[in-house]
Amino acid sequence: MWVKVLQTRKTEIGFLRYGQVINLDEKDYKTRKVLDDLTRGRTPALKKLNAKQLVEARKEGLGVYPELDLTGSSDDAD
Repeated sequence: MWVKVLQTRKTEIGFLRYGQVINLDEKDYKTRKVLDDLTRGRTPALKKLNAKQLVEARKEGLGVYPELDLTGSSDDAD
């Protein structure tokens, strides 16, 4: 799922910076938890994008990171 970061946040899956457009894996538990928390409320920190919005973001030259891996790694299990 593609999301646009509307507010900079430090999360369990990494540092999300304002203006980034990131492809996140909804199947990962940590990622799903962060998505649920940050896409709700009156002022959400993340906005889910559809295909049309993704094309517009690329045209605007926003930071689009398809290869950015923000899934929880097995090394974090300390």
